[in-house]
Formats: sequence, C-alpha cells, structure tokens
Amino acid sequence: MSGGIVDGTELYGPLCFQTGPFRRVAFLPGLSSRSCRALIRGADDAPWFGPDLAEAPVLLGSPGVNDAAFHVLQACVPHRRLMLAGCERMTTSGRTVSGAVEMRARQRLATADEYIWDVTAVDGDGRHLATWTGLRLADVGPLRRTEPWPPTLLAVYLERRAATLGLDAGLRVAVRAGHPRQISCGCTTNGSRATGHGTAGHDVASVAENGRAGGPFTEGRTGSAVAPSGLFFMGAGLTGRACRSHLDGLTLTVETSGPAACDWEAVEARQGPALPFAPDGKNLYERLTDSCRERSAIVRSRIWTAVECMRKSGQPVGSSLAFGEIHDDGWVSLHAGDTAIASAVVRVSGVTGPVAVAIMTSAQRSDPASTARVTPQTQDSQP
Repeated sequence: MSGGIVDGTELYGPLCFQTGPFRRVAFLPGLSSRSCRALIRGADDAPWFGPDLAEAPVLLGSPGVNDAAFHVLQACVPHRRLMLAGCERMTTSGRTVSGAVEMRARQRLATADEYIWDVTAVDGDGRHLATWTGLRLADVGPLRRTEPWPPTLLAVYLERRAATLGLDAGLRVAVRAGHPRQISCGCTTNGSRATGHGTAGHDVASVAENGRAGGPFTEGRTGSAVAPSGLFFMGAGLTGRACRSHLDGLTLTVETSGPAACDWEAVEARQGPALPFAPDGKNLYERLTDSCRERSAIVRSRIWTAVECMRKSGQPVGSSLAFGEIHDDGWVSLHAGDTAIASAVVRVSGVTGPVAVAIMTSAQRSDPASTARVTPQTQDSQP
C-alpha cells in the first residue's frame, strides 16, 4: 500500500551499488515491502562481450535485465543489504528486447536472515522473458542511510521494520504527497466517534471535544461523520482499521485487518516544557532518555506520537504505556494493553529536521516491559 513511484535515481547509489550497463531500473510504479512492479530498460547499449563474441547469441537473455531483478527486490527491503543466495528454478526465453521490460515480484517467505521471492519479467507485448521461482536473497547486514527518505521508500521501510517489532503482520503503510483535509483519517475512538487530522495537523475529534470546533461529531446513517464546524468527513474507512496523519504536505496512512493508528511530527515542534502525559508518566520519559541517549525534544516527540496513537485507537484515559525494548537501529517498541507501538525517528525528503513516527496495531507477541501510567491529553495540556 505504499503508493507513489520510486525513480531509478532513488534506487541506485543509496540502495544499489551497480553502475554502467547494470543500472536498468527506470522506475517502480508499484512498491511495498511484500510485492513490487518495475519498468526496466531492455536495450543493451553495447555488446556484453569482446569483438569475438559480439554477435554470439546470449542464451539467457540480457545480463543487465536479469541482474535488475535483484535490484528491484532490494527496494522492498531498503534498510538491509541483500545478496543472491540461490534459486529453485529459472526459466528464460533467451530473447533480448529493445524496449521496456516489466517485472513483477511477490514475496513468498521472509525469515530473520533470508527472503524468498517469485519474479516474472515480460516485454512490452506481455510475452514471457524470464521467471525466477523461489529466488533466495540473503540478509548480510544493515544498509545505513544518510540521505532523507523519499516518501515511497519511507513507507516501505516503516512497513517492513514495524512488522518485525511485534505489530500486525498484515500492516500496510503508505506515505503520499497531499493533505486531504476533508477526508477522515479512518480511525475510531469508541465506535461512534470518528477522528481525523484537520487544520494545522491537529486531530479534528480532539479539537471538537475541547470546544474549539463547537462540539463532538455526529454520525449519519451511511457512516459519515459531520463536525459542527462544517467540515464533512467521508464515511469510507471508519472501521477502526486505517488511520492517517499529516505533516508538511505529506500524508502517512496505516492499515491492517484490525485496529491501527499512526502519528508523526517534526521533532522541533516538541521543544516546550510540557509532557503529553500525567506527572507519574515521567518515569517513561526518564527511561527513554537514559536508554536512547537522545536529546529531550526527540524523546518528547516519541512519547507524544505514541500517546496520540493510544488516543486515536480508543485507549481509555489513564491507560498504561509500557516500555518495551530499544533496538540498535534507533527503533523503540512500546506496548499499550494488547496493542504494540513501534517508534522511530527518521529524516524525510521535504521536511526540515528529524521526524518522530509512531505506528500502533494489535500486538503479535508479548515482550517483558516495565509500565508507566500515561494519560492521553491534548497538545495544550500541561503535566
């Protein structure tokens, strides 16, 4: 569900080290952590071998096109370095093409150290070029990123990484340009109230409940919700299974088959002395500060976005937010009741400074955790 298009220039260099005739991926119009679709340049600019073999047929097709299958899959795991480990079966037509080649791939299985994919390649007329069945890629270590994440690759990264921290295995994440102010985020707070981010990025339900928009929402027969301020929110998605959050013209969306919530904010927005929880929640702040060794604004943003997820998902006021684990790549796992929260700090193209991101879904496993009492409140609240 990541949405958007990844250009080849965002793939080569930051993710793939290939150069010259091996740089074949033009762009990926469909990309997620579990599947992808890519358009590849099929034409070879020069013969692959010396003059003695220049006219000899290439029985397995273009080496550049074949190699591009691995580049495409690297984009689906943008934070880990992948290397070819084997393949159950490969079939090829042996033909070379001068136009575009379309590749489609779907992940069959992922383990801690290996990913197994099925990949097909066809020419512009839909004729078979090659198929890789059970293509195995080994995880050989982290792929450190120094540049800000482009939106689509960020969505893939968040989706892939959050699912490994105990969140719903069916989590889907999208990051798109645009701020649909008149469409709800799809979250539900108690089955009858809809929440959605409104003006200036604040959650409309929170605004209404605090009297700044005239009162609470009301639901229509079709599931639509109308704010007294006059804003209209489409009923589609008011199922508790999807949520949106907005930041600087970008929209983060998470969706699962069960409850889901998300929130993100620029770290520099969290500079004030106020903490978004009750005074006894200071224990969580102190623990994160000691464990993460991050500056205060980052820790506050981590907590704030996690608390926003709690509120959007309908967690009762005073619910406990449990400290889970600090991971070596900067992710933090938290828990609230039977839900899991993954917290990260990333840099995003077009957004100044670091951004704190929190994603919540039903927990897939339980981890030992210490607990601090947290009270979801509005941004204007004082500790």
